[in-house]
Amino acid sequence: MLSRAHRLADRAAIRTLLSSRQRCWLPLVGLRISRTNRTTLRFVFIISTKVSKRAVERNRIRRHLREGIRQLLPQLASGHDVAIIATPAAKGASGPHLREQLTRAALRLGLLQAENPNTQALHREAGSRQL
Repeated sequence: MLSRAHRLADRAAIRTLLSSRQRCWLPLVGLRISRTNRTTLRFVFIISTKVSKRAVERNRIRRHLREGIRQLLPQLASGHDVAIIATPAAKGASGPHLREQLTRAALRLGLLQAENPNTQALHREAGSRQL
């Protein structure tokens, strides 16, 4: 679970974030980001009933996405609010595949700071294709 400092719970801030123009959509996950003057990142995870009617499946997706953020957190640029939105295709996806899509979306939006061999390969692949 993310610490309270990294959670975005204010409805007005979430509404503002969702109207942000900085976004990236991939088959399993979408990201919307908004620049803030805070020193920390704040996240909100949105998995609607359109993804799955079953809460068990929505919570599984949420857990995988939170784990992906937890692993990426040291490499992410601070000062942003981030909405992570699962698409209906995320219902049948595996955890590693969801985390890979999350990393790819963060790369496209310029949220990743430090480069390691895994993210360098994804960055080259994301840059070589226009999506």
